[in-house]
Amino acid sequence: MENTAYLLSVGNEVLSGRVINTNASFLAMELEKIGITVVKVLTVADDSASIDACLDEFMASSSKILITTGGLGPTHDDFTKEEIAKYCKVELVENKEAKDDMFNYFGEERTDSNYKQVYQPSGSIIVHNKLGTADGFILEHNDKVIISLVGPSYEMQPMYINGVKPYLLKYGKELIIKEYTVVGRSESSLENDLKELVASCINVNVAPYCGNGKIRYQLTASSEYIDEFNSVKEKFEQIVGNNIVSKNNEPIEEVVVKLLKEKGLKISFAESMTGGLLAEMITSISGASNVLDQSFVTYAASAKNKYLGVSLDTINKFDVVSKPVVMEMVNGLEKLSNSNVCVAVSGYAGPDGAEVGKVCYAIKYNKQISVFEKHFKGNRNMIRERAARDILFNVYCVLNK
Repeated sequence: MENTAYLLSVGNEVLSGRVINTNASFLAMELEKIGITVVKVLTVADDSASIDACLDEFMASSSKILITTGGLGPTHDDFTKEEIAKYCKVELVENKEAKDDMFNYFGEERTDSNYKQVYQPSGSIIVHNKLGTADGFILEHNDKVIISLVGPSYEMQPMYINGVKPYLLKYGKELIIKEYTVVGRSESSLENDLKELVASCINVNVAPYCGNGKIRYQLTASSEYIDEFNSVKEKFEQIVGNNIVSKNNEPIEEVVVKLLKEKGLKISFAESMTGGLLAEMITSISGASNVLDQSFVTYAASAKNKYLGVSLDTINKFDVVSKPVVMEMVNGLEKLSNSNVCVAVSGYAGPDGAEVGKVCYAIKYNKQISVFEKHFKGNRNMIRERAARDILFNVYCVLNK
């Protein structure tokens, strides 16, 4: 009972699919890490009867914990808190912590509709929200725990990590978890290589979570099986080898930024098919200003010629998506930027054309050019994302030679 939970997402926008429910996946994975199993995920509209029905089901279940997301804002359709208080027969009272949080967020005292956010269920524990106006709460009721958090994921996630997780540790159990980011190989080929290891595991779970051009592997075991866990971990790392780019579940772009910083290197991009995606991935990481020098989107053949000096004869002879073209692109980029690492890419993302998925790219480092021709499956955005991650993976490999 103590180590199982319900998740309840409240909101018409979530139920209709206009907003993707990333909160449930985040919370389920985070709860798993502290030994709490999610047994049911529910989604309901902004409707009192629907919320009450979910509360009825949870209270009748053997689960200890319910976490709700959504419905804590200032508008007329935000009433999750009010409904929970009414259901549990507790009064909503002005809470000084919640009031201070809201006023500190605005930088001045408010008297408008936001003021309803300073009221919290009597006796509840405040879950502070440093990125928004609405705090959450933890309410212990009839030997159950109801936790209510905001809907926007960028606010909710730090609320959980900083305010909820420390509270919930007493209901979980100690687990050993190791998370890996794997790039450059398909899930099926890795599954084939890992099948004997997985079959031999008794008390260790090896779970792949496949993404677009990346795979997150998680190894999990109870603390009493530490020796078996370490043995499986060692064998896993031997089998997967250099395709493991992080042992801390870091994205490939973060790994590349760290590596460039460690080596004191600057990187520049000349992008065609990816349209600036490589630069966007790098700049999404804190510290990118220390490593990113310049980025050019030379989409048209004329732009490749004008800015990078790519010969139109080369384009006409070999095609705009070809190894000779990206080699000329990367050489032109090096002349423009004088960066330590230069990357150029051209490809066909589709959806139309005979060679959809064909991508050519070149990486120049220490005056040596590595050139690649790859073929990726999927729709337009999938191809672009897979190509970008593959390129960054090979930047990682080139820098580690």
